[in-house]
Amino acid sequence: MNTLSTNLRVLSFSIISLLLFSCVQSQGKHNKEDEVEIKAMTYNTYSNRNSSIEKIAEIIKDVNPDLVSLQEVERFTDINPSDVPAKLAELTGMKYHYFVHALNIESGGDYGNAILSRYPILDSATYKLYGVEETDYVRSFGYIKVEKEGKKLYFAATHLDHKGNDASRLKMVREILDIVKKLDAPIILGGDMNAHPTHKPMTTLLGWFDLNCAYQLKPTVPAPGPAEATIDYLLCGPYKVFKIKEYEVYYKAEGASDHFPVIATFDMK
Repeated sequence: MNTLSTNLRVLSFSIISLLLFSCVQSQGKHNKEDEVEIKAMTYNTYSNRNSSIEKIAEIIKDVNPDLVSLQEVERFTDINPSDVPAKLAELTGMKYHYFVHALNIESGGDYGNAILSRYPILDSATYKLYGVEETDYVRSFGYIKVEKEGKKLYFAATHLDHKGNDASRLKMVREILDIVKKLDAPIILGGDMNAHPTHKPMTTLLGWFDLNCAYQLKPTVPAPGPAEATIDYLLCGPYKVFKIKEYEVYYKAEGASDHFPVIATFDMK
């Protein structure tokens, strides 16, 4: 092999290594002294049908996040007769919780998303999300506002429509973007989007939210594995506020739900 070929191989390897390294870095440089680290988790719990509240709590405790977005959460139903968000807060030691109501269940109780937090809730809001057909399930988007080390941020949870076409999901995504663009602090959003990274609902969200390395995301469903599709995400925005330090699917949660949790660590300016 001649010297030119060797040099080209070394240069190519260096470029690839640089691209792979930058994939887990956010856009722009941050002043370390001004950064606050936020560890977040999102998890579709399948209403505890595959396991129990205690098992879900055990998984959350093992991850030890600051904030958790939970989807498919029932309260006061035949299957889940307790206040599930409150119980999870108790079991995990995450003192603060918020229920993002989507709909009432005819047989009793209600259903939606939930948020767990280690920090006091300064503000909160819930918005109903409706599909394009009258028969579509009502979904919801909700957030809390918290403060860590002097910096305020919003943390949100959602679960988009599940049908095979994107029409209802796109409608919901546009409504979410209308809401978050008016907030007075940065936001992290965790949710089951029921959409692949390259599909229109996700590319529309990523017009404002950030998710570096979207092309490298690992699959989150089905569980138990092997997982094949990526539909659960942690997004942050607006651009240049967050640096995504770590982003992973938590495969240790095998079998506790029909989804695997997603975990991410962010540095926030």
